[in-house]
This record gives sequence, C-alpha cells and structure tokens, in this order.
Amino acid sequence: MEIRTRCLTLMGKYLRLLAVEEEPMYVRALWHKHKPEAWSDSKGVPTAEENSKKHSDSSRKEVSMTSDRSAELQSKDKAQQLLAEASKALSESISLCLQHNLPSTILAEASFNMLECHGKSDPTVTGQYLALYQSCCTVAMAAEVLSSACADTSVSQLSALLSFHRNVLLSQEKRPSSILRGLGDSVLNLSKAFCQLTISPSHLSILSEIPPNLKILLLQHSNDGFELYGGFYETTKAPENQKGKTTQPTGPVTCSQVVKVSVWPQALVALREQTQVFGLENKRSVLKDESSQLETSEVHQKTTGDTELALHFREIVDKMEDYLNPLLLQFDFSFIR
Repeated sequence: MEIRTRCLTLMGKYLRLLAVEEEPMYVRALWHKHKPEAWSDSKGVPTAEENSKKHSDSSRKEVSMTSDRSAELQSKDKAQQLLAEASKALSESISLCLQHNLPSTILAEASFNMLECHGKSDPTVTGQYLALYQSCCTVAMAAEVLSSACADTSVSQLSALLSFHRNVLLSQEKRPSSILRGLGDSVLNLSKAFCQLTISPSHLSILSEIPPNLKILLLQHSNDGFELYGGFYETTKAPENQKGKTTQPTGPVTCSQVVKVSVWPQALVALREQTQVFGLENKRSVLKDESSQLETSEVHQKTTGDTELALHFREIVDKMEDYLNPLLLQFDFSFIR
C-alpha cells in the first residue's frame, strides 16, 4: 500500500510539472493575475503607401496571431488536462494515506502538489490541502522534538520503543504490518505525545468542527522556505436582504482566500535570531531589576534599558511587517474596519 501511494504521489507531481512545462503562464496564473499588455503606435498619421503596406502586414500579422492563439489554447487545454490527471492521482494518494495511517512525508508531498494544482481557482479546495500540508509539517516537527527528547534509549522504556519504532520505519526491508501495529500500540500506551503524530483520517472535513464565529489566518512556508502560503478561513456569509442588512453567517467555516508569495529564507532566519537576542536581553533586564536596589542612578539605568528594549522590539515588529506585508496586503480584511 505504501509503495502504491508513493507511486501515485510521484505520478501526480510529474504530471503537475509537465503542465508547468507545457504552459507555464497558465499554471502561474493560478496564483498570480496578469494584465494584458497594451500596445500603442506613436508614429503619427501614415501615408497611403504606408497604409497599403500596413494593411498587408496587418493581414499577415492577423493570420500569425490566429495561429499563435490557436496553439496557445491547445497548450492551455493540455495543461488543464495534465493538472486534472495530477489531481486525480494525488487525491487517491491522500485518501490512502489518511485511511491507512501511512508516513506523513508521503502525505505532505501529495498535499503540497495538490494545493499547487488548484491555486486560487478553488480557494475552498486549496484551503483544505493547505491545512493538511501544515498538519503534516507540524507532525514532522513534533516527531523530531520527541525523537530528540528520547534519544537516550537507556533512560526509559518509552525511549527504547520509540527508537525501535523509528528504526523499523526507516528500514528498507519488508516489514510485517503486525509488528508496526504492535509497536505503535505499545508506544501509545506509554506516551500521549505519540498520538499527536497521527493525522486524523477525517482531516479534510475538520473545518466543519470549527465554531462558526472564528476567523482563521493560516500561514505556512514551503519545504525549501522560498514560498509563503496564506489561507483565510471564515464562515460563509448570507447575501444582503432588501433592507441592506446581512443576516448572521451561515454554513461551516471554509477557506475564502488563498495567497502565495515568494520570500527569502535568510530574512526569516535573521528575524528569528534577532528575536532570540531580544528574548535574552529582556530576561537579563528582568533579572537585573529583581536584584537591584531602588536608587536614583539605578532607576535612570532601568529607564534607559527599557527604552532600548522598546526600540529593539519595535525594530523586530517593523521587520516582521516588511516580511509579511507582500502576502497580507493581498487579503481582504474589510471586516476589521
């Protein structure tokens, strides 16, 4: 089953990349809108001879443009077909992963390619797979943290079982499912944290469980950190009535807007490092205040230190806004006003 899902995921990714190669502008337009180029002629009033030549050139150009347009439409149709086939393969892979609790790495790859297939064309569907992709990334991070915490197998039975379970999963040899199931059950009995490493089979319908009064902004980086995705989730609003008033939101929470922007990973790394430095400075300042006596000179030093911390914090906030604004400015947050 795992081999089948891996093959389906690779097939879906391959078909999506074929669509990109076939018609890159169409696939890019799934996320980014393009304005048609405007052509202008600035040569003034033409002569009769120029008009005749222009008419001849125009006829040839029209035939050429018609041919190019036909080729462009064929290329677009082929790209659409490839994306549809990719979505079908990826959907089957995701379904199998959720039903049989297969490795989240496969599920993450399939979910990422699925959201790339849909883009802004269907925010509701894209939002489902964006949330699923984030859950996979969260599970991977949680597994890494749990693995680090239980690295010493001599400390506890849980550490030994986790290590054995990880080694069996990483093994290239054929492994009986009964062994994995038994190991998983044993670890679950010893650790509540381990159950958080499993993604619910009903994850794609998880939005129906969210209270309708919540509005959620989901942010997630791609695996390489060069793309930042955003999804805005809210309850569907009923249309305005005759008096111009809207009724209460109806229906489940769905994704109404999705956005993707390119980012520079080093900018986030620098921001994270600056935040860590601020945290240390703030901790040092608090410890110093607790151990100091309330004297005039020390009060002055405290005021100066607080001012420097405030400036440092403001700098971090400004850089965070610069990092997020290209994405946030594409959302409609009119309900805040």
